[in-house]
Amino acid sequence: MQKQNTTTGILILLIHLGAVGLLTSAPLPLHKIDISGNVELSDRTVLDGIKLQVGEIYEPEKLFDRLDSTIVNLGINFGFPFVDIDSVQFDFPPDSTYFDIVIHISEGLPAKVDTIILNGSINQFRDKLETVILTKPGSFFSPLRWNADVQRVVAYMEEVGYPFAEVSTHPLVPVFNSTHVGVIAGMTISPGRLVYLEDIRFKGLKRTRPQTAFRISKLKRSEPYNSRQLELARRNLLRTGWFSEVESPQLFLTAKDQFGVLFPVNEQPTSSFSGGLGYSPQADGADGIAGSMDAVLGNLFGGGRRFEIHWQRDNPKYQSFALRYREPYLFRQNVSGDLFFEQEFADSLYVLQTFGSELGFSPVSNWTVVTGITRRLSHADTIVVSQDSLSYTMTGLSAGVIVDTRDNVVNPREGGVYSVKTERLYAEKHAFLKNLTKNKIQLQQILSFSYPWVASIGLNYMDTRTENGTPPFSEWVRMGGITTIRGYQENALTAPRSAWLNLEARYLTGKNSRLYGLVDTAWLEKPKRSEWVYSYGLGALVKAGNNQLNVSVALPANEGWSAAVLHTRLITVF
Repeated sequence: MQKQNTTTGILILLIHLGAVGLLTSAPLPLHKIDISGNVELSDRTVLDGIKLQVGEIYEPEKLFDRLDSTIVNLGINFGFPFVDIDSVQFDFPPDSTYFDIVIHISEGLPAKVDTIILNGSINQFRDKLETVILTKPGSFFSPLRWNADVQRVVAYMEEVGYPFAEVSTHPLVPVFNSTHVGVIAGMTISPGRLVYLEDIRFKGLKRTRPQTAFRISKLKRSEPYNSRQLELARRNLLRTGWFSEVESPQLFLTAKDQFGVLFPVNEQPTSSFSGGLGYSPQADGADGIAGSMDAVLGNLFGGGRRFEIHWQRDNPKYQSFALRYREPYLFRQNVSGDLFFEQEFADSLYVLQTFGSELGFSPVSNWTVVTGITRRLSHADTIVVSQDSLSYTMTGLSAGVIVDTRDNVVNPREGGVYSVKTERLYAEKHAFLKNLTKNKIQLQQILSFSYPWVASIGLNYMDTRTENGTPPFSEWVRMGGITTIRGYQENALTAPRSAWLNLEARYLTGKNSRLYGLVDTAWLEKPKRSEWVYSYGLGALVKAGNNQLNVSVALPANEGWSAAVLHTRLITVF
C-alpha cells in the first residue's frame, strides 16, 4: 500500500505578544483564562487549542512562546491561518498566590474551501467519494480534516477491491478576496489493480482444520478484496476462543498470478474445566455454601464441535444439571445444531426436566438467528398441595437473534453482545395451566475510554407470562449470583418478571485480566407487589498460564460486611 500526502503551507502572519503586569518566574497555579476578540472560534475551541488547564501549575514568563506556537497551530487547523494574538495580560493578586490570563485575539481572514477537484480513473466511484470526503465547498479549510479525508479515500478504495490504490493531494491554491481566503483543494486517485481473493489460507493451525477456520471467517473465494470484511473475519476467528492471536491478514500472489490472503494465527487450548464457590450467611441458619462445576470440550477433532457438562448447587434445597452438544456445520453449511438436556431439583417443590434442540444460522458476520423446540416436564413433590405445584408437560417453540461485535470474548475492549429471544410453551393434560410465553432481552455494551480503562454496561429483561393468572413457581425468572446480581447467592431472587442492570468500571491489567468495580440493580415484579434490590462491590479477573481466576465480593445495599457475598471461579484450560 502506498500513500502520498503533500500539503503546501499557507502564509502565516507573525504574532506579536504584549504583556501588562509584573511577570514572575515562580511557578503558580492558573486561576482563570479569559478569551476576547473571537467571533467564529468558540472559547472552548481556543481553550482546547492553547492547551492550558485551570488549576495546573505554570511559570508565567515561559508561557509566551507556548501561546505563540499553539495559537498558530490552532488557527491553521480550524480554518483561520491569519489568527493573531493582539495582547496577553497576566494578572496577579496582591499576595501573588495565583495568576489569571486575559488573551485578546484577532481571527483575521478565514480560509474557506472554494473548490474540490478529484482526478484519476474514478468515474464509477465519484459519487461515493464525494460523500466519503468530509471537506466540503464553503466549509472552513482544516489540514487535519483534509489529511483524514485522504485516509478515508484510501480505506474506501480498499473496501471496494483496490488495496494498491494511491492517493496524492494537489498543492493548495489560495485565492484572496475581501471576505475570506479561498482554497482550491484536490486529490489524484490511482485505483491500481482490482484484486479478487482466489485463495484464503491460515498459518499456524495445529488442531483446527483449515476448512473449519475458513467457515468461521465467513469469507468467500473469488470475491473482491474488502478490508472491512477481512477485519470482520479476523474478529470472527478470535471470538471462537480457539486462538490467542489472529494477526492482520497478509496479501500474497500465487504461482498462477492470482491473489490470496493469509491469516497468521496462534492456537490455544479449547477445552476447560472450571469450578466455583460462593458463600453468603443465611438468615435461617442453613448452609450458605454454593458451588458449580463446568467441563467444556471445545473444537473437538478440529471441526468446531462442542460438548458441555454443567452442575450447580445454589443452596441445600436447589441443584441443577445440564448437558449440551453442538454440531457447528450441519449439511456442510453455516448452520449449527444443538442438543440439550437440563434438570432442576427444588427440594419439596418440584423436579423440572427440559430437553430439546436448537438451530442457528449466521446470514452475515456477527449475526446469528436461532430457532428451537423444547419439551418440559415438571414432577411436583406430593407434599406440596398448591395448584401451582401440580405436575405438567409442555412443548415449546422458540426464536431469537444474537449479535456479537466484541473484539475479545474474555476481556473485550470494544463492541458488545445483544440478544433477543422469545419462547411459546403449550401445556398438555392439565387445564389449570394454559400456554406460557417467555421473553428474554440481554444487551451488553463495552465503552472504551483512555486505555486501560473501559466500562461494561449490561441491560437485561426476562419474563414468564401465562394466559390465566400467575405462572407456576418452577417457571419464574431466577436471579442472583456471579452473572446477575452479585450481592446475592445464585438464583436467590425469583419473580415472574424482572429487569436488571450491571455496571462495571474495568482497569485492564492484561489481555485476559482486569480489575473492576461493580454496581448491580434489579427490579422484580411479583404477585401483588414489586421490589428493587441493589448491590455493589469489587472484583478481579486474573490469568496465570493455563489458569484463570475470577473473584468478586459484593454487598447488598444498606448491609454491612457480614452480609457480603463472595464468588470465586477457577478455570483451567487444556
